[in-house]
Amino acid sequence: MNTQYRPHVHPIWGILVAVLVTLLSASSAWAQTIRGLLVEEGSETPVGGVFVVMLSEAGLEVDRVLTDDRGRFSVIARGPGSYSLRTERIGYASTETPLIELDVAAVHELRLEVPVEAIELIGVRVEAERRCVVRPEEGVETARIWGEAEKALSATRWTGEQRLFVFETESYEQVRSPQTLVVLSEASEKVWRTVAKPFITPPAEQLVELGFVRTTAEDSTYYYAPDAEVMLSDAFLDAHCFRVRLGDDQETGLVGLAFEPVPGSHMTDVKGVLWLDEETAALRFLEYSYTGLDVDFSTEHFGGRLEFEQLPTGAWIIRNWWIRGPIVRRGGVGHLQTERLAAVKQVGGRVISLRPAIGFRN
Repeated sequence: MNTQYRPHVHPIWGILVAVLVTLLSASSAWAQTIRGLLVEEGSETPVGGVFVVMLSEAGLEVDRVLTDDRGRFSVIARGPGSYSLRTERIGYASTETPLIELDVAAVHELRLEVPVEAIELIGVRVEAERRCVVRPEEGVETARIWGEAEKALSATRWTGEQRLFVFETESYEQVRSPQTLVVLSEASEKVWRTVAKPFITPPAEQLVELGFVRTTAEDSTYYYAPDAEVMLSDAFLDAHCFRVRLGDDQETGLVGLAFEPVPGSHMTDVKGVLWLDEETAALRFLEYSYTGLDVDFSTEHFGGRLEFEQLPTGAWIIRNWWIRGPIVRRGGVGHLQTERLAAVKQVGGRVISLRPAIGFRN
């Protein structure tokens, strides 16, 4: 006797499966793609490692990808409409296409050219903007420097979001002398991660509203760092002003975009400098210190540093980072409590090696 077995399917599951199939079909039908080739202006030489950004008609970022080693790219829209493409290449002028109309299930083929003349920041005029301007794009020279820093920060954020690599990192925690910063004790750990920067930073809106240094009900104090996400946010840009700064002996060959809280701010905040290479316009590092700390001792050693690096693929990572804060000893009786700086705590990390993750998209 032949018996056929048919699994019992509850009616509700049949409905859900039908809905799922419908949604998947609709998703495929509504997928709009622009595929293209990026070449140097006036030639057929492909350019790899350049970000191609799809923008909506309102100027909002829809998708972002890196061109591969043959200059190829593919960006996907969320629905039919008008879109433009912007190229972001560190050290070169950005380009943007006119609006492109995409229909249902459209695949648009495109050839883009990028300038071959590099941008140099040598000769940036400090005198032109001695005042501190809110939003760096509002000043002539600050806009010039911010334009290049913004490319690297956006690329760093994107690289982390896409999880393109698996990183071997070494994280550490040190106790240092409050006078000389000599390391008194240290503990470290090596681990593989999908994100190169292991420290956690709250949303920029919270940092601006509540401060970069927080003390909990359990009397623990947290010192937060301004990462790429924070630096790019409207909340941070509106709460800080910027000015041009030239490197001294320790920053030879660099030009800086200094930032500080707008006048009248009463929260714990940060001030610092984004340092860029004068010749290549590449972002090298961000250094910062804390402001508005209500303590009874010097705060000159408290702050941090993030070092950026562009990989051969064009992606950007934070190669090294550290944050310093105080270890405090309290004493006294009743209302006569005093605070003493007992030591400086430094936590940080570095990327030792990396390998591509499986299944990432160019």
